[in-house]
Amino acid sequence: MPLPTPRLSFAEVLWPLDDQVAMLKCTVERRFQKNCEVAFREILEEGSFLPARAILLPEDGTLDDPHAVSIYALTKKAGLEVAVIRGRTASLYRRQLEVIGYANEPVEVLMSIQGSLRTQKFSVGINLPEDFDEYALQGYHTDPANRPKWLSDPSPVQKRRITRTDGGDFTPDEQRKICCWKAKQTGNSSLPRTIENAVAKGAAFEYELLTVAIKAFAL
Repeated sequence: MPLPTPRLSFAEVLWPLDDQVAMLKCTVERRFQKNCEVAFREILEEGSFLPARAILLPEDGTLDDPHAVSIYALTKKAGLEVAVIRGRTASLYRRQLEVIGYANEPVEVLMSIQGSLRTQKFSVGINLPEDFDEYALQGYHTDPANRPKWLSDPSPVQKRRITRTDGGDFTPDEQRKICCWKAKQTGNSSLPRTIENAVAKGAAFEYELLTVAIKAFAL
């Protein structure tokens, strides 16, 4: 479906990596599973090295919850509703939008669809702190220090001959990108916090995300 163009985007923001910073929770209801499958396939086909994007859209009269906020996955083909924010969380989210001057407006965020085409069961994660209004009022999302280059650079990473076991054949940003790509391919979280943690851990163990990603990009 055609979606409104948001005035506010958090799609290039790296939020604090502290585990105490809780991210906003959403629900994938049974009615969204097919859309999740379609979006999951389209995201894989695109082969992007960046996290997928979504639009959070407050809509009136969503089923039995007038405060619900719909989440639409953005792909090259369409915007597909894949999850919803409900109840008290949705009411608070709407209030937070009012506080920062974007009442009932669409907001762009990074998202991750996790799951398996084999089981056809999917979950959705979005990259937005529960207290995003406090960060926004402080100007966190506009500070260049919180907008790393890799989240705005869509250029692909090329495969190459691997000469090092620590990932040193790739720049740190290339490591982030191939980890993001591999996470999407395997149905795991591809949100920035996961990717940053994977690069920080390094490639010391066989099943670490960075190790697996490097193997996938070896000539």
